[in-house]
Amino acid sequence: MDSDQHAEITVTAQRHVEDAQKVPISLAPITPDAALNAGAVSTDMLAQLVPGVQMGHEIDSATTFIRGIGPNSNGTGEESSIAVYLDDIYIPTGDASIFQLNAISGIDVLKGPQGTLFGRNATGGVIQVHTKDPQFDPSADFEGGYGNYSTFAGSAYVTGKVIEDVASNLAVYITDQQSGWGHDVVTGQVAFSAEDWGIRNKWLWTPTSSTRILLAGNFAYTRGESGLGFNQIPQFVAAGGHGYCPGEGGADGNPQTSPIAFRCRGAPGATYVGWYNTSDDENDVSVNKHTTLELKVEQEFGFANGVSITGWQNMSGFARFNQDGSRYGDIDTDLVQRDRNLSQELQLISPDDASYASRFNWIVGAFYMDDNAGYGPTAKLAGIAEGFPTALVPPSYYLNLTDNVRTTSIAGYLQGTALFAADTHLTLGARYAVDKRLFTGGVWFSDAISELGGLPACDLAPIACPTTPATPGASHRWPMGAYRAALDHEFTNAVMGYVSWNRGVKSGQFDTFGTAAGGPANNPPVNPEVLKSVEAGMKSEWLEHHLQVNLSAFHYNVQNLQMAIIGAGGTKLINAASAEVNGGEFSIKVIPMNHLTLSGGLSILYGHYESFNNAPDYFPPNSYYAGSNIASPSCTPNGTYSCNASGLNLIRAPHYGANFAADYVIQSSAGDFDFNANLSYTDSFYWFPDESARQPVVNLLNASVKWTNPSRRYDLRLWGANLIGAEYYSFGAESIAYGQQFSPAPPRTFGITAGVHL
Repeated sequence: MDSDQHAEITVTAQRHVEDAQKVPISLAPITPDAALNAGAVSTDMLAQLVPGVQMGHEIDSATTFIRGIGPNSNGTGEESSIAVYLDDIYIPTGDASIFQLNAISGIDVLKGPQGTLFGRNATGGVIQVHTKDPQFDPSADFEGGYGNYSTFAGSAYVTGKVIEDVASNLAVYITDQQSGWGHDVVTGQVAFSAEDWGIRNKWLWTPTSSTRILLAGNFAYTRGESGLGFNQIPQFVAAGGHGYCPGEGGADGNPQTSPIAFRCRGAPGATYVGWYNTSDDENDVSVNKHTTLELKVEQEFGFANGVSITGWQNMSGFARFNQDGSRYGDIDTDLVQRDRNLSQELQLISPDDASYASRFNWIVGAFYMDDNAGYGPTAKLAGIAEGFPTALVPPSYYLNLTDNVRTTSIAGYLQGTALFAADTHLTLGARYAVDKRLFTGGVWFSDAISELGGLPACDLAPIACPTTPATPGASHRWPMGAYRAALDHEFTNAVMGYVSWNRGVKSGQFDTFGTAAGGPANNPPVNPEVLKSVEAGMKSEWLEHHLQVNLSAFHYNVQNLQMAIIGAGGTKLINAASAEVNGGEFSIKVIPMNHLTLSGGLSILYGHYESFNNAPDYFPPNSYYAGSNIASPSCTPNGTYSCNASGLNLIRAPHYGANFAADYVIQSSAGDFDFNANLSYTDSFYWFPDESARQPVVNLLNASVKWTNPSRRYDLRLWGANLIGAEYYSFGAESIAYGQQFSPAPPRTFGITAGVHL
């Protein structure tokens, strides 16, 4: 094939390798070069490459949305509706789903329900990150670089044969951003510095031509302030910093215009202090450590290919943050996070060389998972909002949060694709899963508190007695079913159309923070979220593989949409009644001339709540905010801090999203010069269903110039990200106590990277 034609990209969207253009699923395959050129060095930056995808931070956790479906909060022990896979291992916790894209072989973003083959919690889609497997031919890659904000970065990758039939590889990376994007106006410390490093080692053994055994270990360390460093949205003054005082507003009842009239101790509340600045009594920080082990055994049996995937994970994290975003420390939180996970998956897959392979292929499988996740031991909740003003009591006075959610999940699934008629295939699949979750733990007074030390908080106030396995409501069981039916037809060898019907389920779950604070009777688990979809699409290539055009249109109906309400110190999960999403997507890739590649995509999305009578209303037009312009005119108040959001826009669902990329290579006797530019557009959207906090339109421009010497052993790359200098939110929050807050996304960054390839 001509080097300036589109190369075939293979994916495993249906759990076996096939051409992406032949898969009747809307997906976006991302090559390592495409990710690098777009400046996507970590998973939370993939949204810049795929319209319709939203990715943000909440503390140290990812909140990922695809086509308007995702979790607005993703705390420890809570699972997302977007399944993230590192190689073959499902990562259940959002705390571990933001990681560096080091030594990858590709990324697949699957859109829409994928529950049949990828299980529960894939209602919105799947993100698969594939890392390089060992090769028997030796090679090595080394890179080092420097960027603004005193950022040092380096990586190394080596692979090769160890002994006969055994190969191994080793990948390491480190990024150390020593200077911050801003500073803390109280402490003077730098704000938003970061450090990431990791190591991955794989071993491949092929004892026979029909046996393949892969053992992989991965460790990642991250430290940073993204998703923290809470700041007030500009022009908003919170009465926080000394707590709201119900009924004690000024003449107009509006703390924006008369915060001092609130008869509370202290000066006016938190205010905007600069886009990348913070205002804390102590700098916010999150530290996360994630270890994964995978053993994958593939065996050809003749009648089928067998696959066994065994996974083990351990995540430990720490997050310290001042939620009110002021020097007064209304709510100082030290979260100790943990998650330990064991999974086993078994598959039988039809062989490619079977006599019936051209007419029928199939897969059957079983999945088991045992997960323990929660907060503590000794996660600390302090500050006046918890009853312990930091300025008036010793630091040893606090509430102790220690809890655990144990999840056991077992599932069986099958899927088959048959040649239904000439050039027409019918795919049918189903999955049945049973989840059981057990919540234990609660909130205690710290040992230092006189006469109450070590006692549960409910001995003094009726909030939460520690939950035990015998507590009513502590355990819950959910049976869940998913299905897929798809019909595709190849009009020509390069043009395929398809239509599909899918049902996906996000599992029911306990709120690890809210249930600990209020007990399972007051804060019971939320029910499973169910999404049914209809999708039609076309995938095509034209002009002798120089032009690729893909189209899709979809309709979603969602029941029991899970939603988190943010309060002092944490969240509370509820079920929204129902929602509807309609949209379409378009992608194009063209090679108009030798060495020039242009690509782009467009997403159109309209999602709304069909019925959401109990939506959180943080700023109702009551005595707190009478006359305030913060209260949403759209969400009709129901009473105390709730409103009817039926008919309003889904959160994190921008109506339009687009990206455009250009890559041009100039070949010369001095080497190749690769010029690349990526522009992404994201329409404005709302962070919460009352439509009072809005993300502005975001335009991002990333660009790079790379020189590669004629031997292709050395290269030098100049790069820049967010060159326009767009200021936008990585996380937006509203709460009754602390107003409208945000954590900033990265500013303009640039640097130089040198590489050696052996």
